[in-house]
Amino acid sequence: MSSVYKPKKNINLKTLFRSKLFLFFLLFILLIVGISLGREWWSMRSIDEDIDKLSQNVEDLKKKNEELSKQEKDYSDDYFVEKEARLRLTKQKNGEKVVVLTNDAQMMDNSNIPNSVNQTGGDINNKPCWLMWFNYFFK
Repeated sequence: MSSVYKPKKNINLKTLFRSKLFLFFLLFILLIVGISLGREWWSMRSIDEDIDKLSQNVEDLKKKNEELSKQEKDYSDDYFVEKEARLRLTKQKNGEKVVVLTNDAQMMDNSNIPNSVNQTGGDINNKPCWLMWFNYFFK
């Protein structure tokens, strides 16, 4: 067997840059780079949106925290504690009398009226409310 010598082709850069294969290779690389940059831009955009949402959430929580701290300060006040004890727990100070007002229909029934109110004398259904209270406290 005889070996046949094949001369190597000289690869010229001009012909390489003008070839269709090189053009497709460059387009493929540009496509990959473009897709990568697009994904990066989209990721940065979504991160910025998340940061904005979280910043707004932080502001809302700060406002709520201020409201709750103000409310805590108000609730720890002695006046508020005494007021709530009177209203919700029907507590009273020594020497105070508690008066419970009910519906008008029940007020017409004399059996529900305490004796101290009924002692003012007369028919209490004909007296105005302010007069009954005046009589209760000052007579």
